Amino acid sequence: GHAGKLTMDQYIGKLASSRMVWSPAGHGLSTFRDLEVILAGAAPVLDGLPGRRELYEKKFRSLPVIWVPGSYCRAQHFCPSVNVTPGWLEGEWASLLARRGRRRGVSARRQRGKSAGPEARTVHHIF
Repeated sequence: GHAGKLTMDQYIGKLASSRMVWSPAGHGLSTFRDLEVILAGAAPVLDGLPGRRELYEKKFRSLPVIWVPGSYCRAQHFCPSVNVTPGWLEGEWASLLARRGRRRGVSARRQRGKSAGPEARTVHHIF
């Protein structure tokens, strides 16, 4: 194999053990990575390119997504308007849990107590 490349088993294992996974837009507003991450039970961390958030809010509003605010800053390059740090991601994760808890009528505190769900997983950058 190529140095630094994951096998399919390694890739699926990383997805399955992740809470959040960075999933850049690529050539369109949506990508197969977004769905792979969601199907694995994690939340995709998505760039807020124009039109992408509107697409997700229209078609996939009930799915767990973490948005990185920003805009184009150079020819087709996304530049975040926040410093994306582990602390920022953890804050966004807590907000996501609180929103999901309100929708389900379950408190975020109770959700965090579950060990088998994505709340107990780690954060990976696998792309």
